Amino acid sequence: VSLVSGEEDALFSGAALQLRMKHTHTVDPYFILTRTPADYHGLLVKDALLPGLISFVCCFFIAGLLITRDLKQLSHVTHLTDQLLTEKQELKSALDKQTRLRDELVESEKMASLGMLVAGVAHELSTPIGGTTMCVSAIDNQLDALEKKISTGLTRSDLDAYVAYTRESVALSKHNLERVTELIKRFKRLAVDRGSETPVKFSLHRVVGDLVRTLEAQASAKRVKLTVDIPETLEILSFPGLYSQILQNLITNAFEHAFANKRHGEVCITAREKGNNFEVRVRDDGCGILDEIQHTIFEPFVTSARNKGNTGLGMHLVHQWVTNLLGGRIVFTSKEGNGTEFIMTFPMALPDAKNA
Repeated sequence: VSLVSGEEDALFSGAALQLRMKHTHTVDPYFILTRTPADYHGLLVKDALLPGLISFVCCFFIAGLLITRDLKQLSHVTHLTDQLLTEKQELKSALDKQTRLRDELVESEKMASLGMLVAGVAHELSTPIGGTTMCVSAIDNQLDALEKKISTGLTRSDLDAYVAYTRESVALSKHNLERVTELIKRFKRLAVDRGSETPVKFSLHRVVGDLVRTLEAQASAKRVKLTVDIPETLEILSFPGLYSQILQNLITNAFEHAFANKRHGEVCITAREKGNNFEVRVRDDGCGILDEIQHTIFEPFVTSARNKGNTGLGMHLVHQWVTNLLGGRIVFTSKEGNGTEFIMTFPMALPDAKNA
């Protein structure tokens, strides 16, 4: 089909058709020619111009609406992005503040634990130091009396009595000073171990024994009996201070919670070697852990005695030390009224401490 402009702007079109004739069975070509006058063509153009113009205006209007909508959406997205960035900065600032607060609380909890140790050692030291002071004071009084008797007349019996009394006082003072020396050594072991970051080979029996003797005064005040069943041959390569800190948190936690409404009780610490690992158990016969906090006991700031000033970080720190620093795991069994038992499993040597 072709379209050709002819005379007087008339339009001519033509088409070639191939028709098959039935009686001759041949295909003959036929040509069809049409002529469209110029005035009729102009009318067709005019009739089509108005709908086209209306369609163009409508399309332009719709395109304008779409562009306006997209610009509004872009502006809204930009506003939301700025708002999200602002909120992100605020959340980051709040998270930093929370992290600093948590670190401060952790340090406060550590200092509180150390304070308990210091209080226990001070209580233990007061008795032998007081006894030594009394002995020295008595010897001083006896010496004054001896000087007076020398000026008035000293007998052999007076001298013998002075020597016997002095010898007894010196022996008692020596015994008390040896006890003070042992207490100071024990406290130094605990303090140095807790500040050490180097794994060492140590006896768990001795570490737990030092800790229990330090907590005896607090246990006596709570009327709680502390028993230890740990083989003296159990030696491990790790951080002794962390084990001391973990067990102190568990024991003092029992003092505060397990026996809050009981007149007496018992806390038992046992340990047994199991292949390349060893298991430590801390069991009490107290009131047990409340059912509503058992599933969150290792989360930070969870406590049933916040009114007593507890921060709720003790058990969280225990879980972090056991699992993250010592490569172990901790579980517990508890039922209200039937006591609680914490079961911890540790490797005999830290993976990164074998070559220490």
